[in-house]
Order: sequence, then C-alpha cells, then structure tokens
Amino acid sequence: MGMLFVAGAIFPDKNPRRARICVHRSHGQAGGFLARRQVEMSLRSTFDDSISISGKVPSSRSHLAEFMISNPEAVITACWSENLIQKLGNGVYRTSLPPLQFLQFKINASVDVRAQYDESIDGIRLVSLSSLVEVPHLGLNEDTFNMKLNGHLSPIEKGQRTHFDGSADLEISLDLPPLLRLMPRAAINAAGAQVINGVLRSMRSNLIRNFTSAYRSWLQAKEQGDTLNSKKPQGRT
Repeated sequence: MGMLFVAGAIFPDKNPRRARICVHRSHGQAGGFLARRQVEMSLRSTFDDSISISGKVPSSRSHLAEFMISNPEAVITACWSENLIQKLGNGVYRTSLPPLQFLQFKINASVDVRAQYDESIDGIRLVSLSSLVEVPHLGLNEDTFNMKLNGHLSPIEKGQRTHFDGSADLEISLDLPPLLRLMPRAAINAAGAQVINGVLRSMRSNLIRNFTSAYRSWLQAKEQGDTLNSKKPQGRT
C-alpha cells in the first residue's frame, strides 16, 4: 500500500499500485509561500500489439480446411523450432521464446499454449494458458510477469487462390523492479514495444514459411494416397 505524506502526517493511499508524495510547506512570511509537488509512479507496465498473418497455398480451400481440422497443432510447430517445444499432453505445448532483450536485461520466457480447431471461425484458434519467466538480477517471477498469446488462422479463397488468413495478439505485463522504476517512462515503453514487435514478426515469418511447407507435404501425401487408392482393383460383387 502506498502512503500519502501531507505536512508531516501519513495517510494510506487507496491505490496500492501508486506511491504519492505531497509536500505542503509554509515559510511563515507575509503573503506566504506554498510549494507542492506530487509524483505518481505506476509499478505495473503493460505492452501489447497484434500482427496480421496471410499466406498463399496450392489446391482448394476445402483441402486446407481438412488439413487444419486434422492438424491444429501445425500452427504451434510452425511458429517455433522443434527444440523450443515441449509437449505436455491434452493438446498443450510449452513453447520457449528466444531470449528477449528488454533494455540491458535478457528475459527467458516460455508460454503454455493450446491450438484447437474452432468451428465458429472455421479455423484454428491459439490460446495461451500460462507463462513462465526467468530474469537474472531482476527478481521477476510468475506473480510479477505475465504473457498472453492468442491468435487464429482460417482458410479463405481470394479470387482463384487459396489463402490462410489470421492474426496474433501478444501482451506482456510486468511489475517494474526497483532498478527500473526511476527510468524515463518513454524509454521503458519503447523497449517494451521493441520486444513485442520482435516476437510477433518472428512468429509471423516462421508461421508463413513452416505452415505452408507442412501443408504442402500433407497435400502431396494425400494426393499420392488418393492416386494409389484409385489404381487398386475393385472388388467383385
């Protein structure tokens, strides 16, 4: 709980996230002199942004929809390298992010995500469940750091071409450790925006490239299987 100082008296501040300092001083001279200073500092910082995702793929929309229905986890394996993914079960994956550079500190973070086919959007929905963090020397933990990652991807047709379209939303909130509370807010906001932007752009690049590759491999195997099945002799009736 913050404290309010007024003319030597101390009162509790109703907002636990803010610390207010008010000084009221009289010099006892004619006309008097009043100096008052108020400083407010929020201990919690939140950074968020979103990015659109779009990619062209061969074949029809129905084939792409079939791939999404049978392989929703392809979104996860496309966004992160295999060595950064741990399968936890029940469709949940723990994904580790490359070290995030926040000002002069490196943040090691991971987020547990689940990807499922969602009929309401006729596509794959990605939802984060929890996050873990390790920041040497800053003392951040799961109580003072939180990451939310959500997104969706759907098959659509644009003219004669098939696309997957969607977006990804990332939010990082953290309680600023004492070491950073005196830094200019503009510098903190710029550093947070840089982290968010870097993560989202990397995810989009990986997703477009790897998701397209996974779909092409699936489509090729499907077409080969369909060809073999069509060449099998029909059973006698």
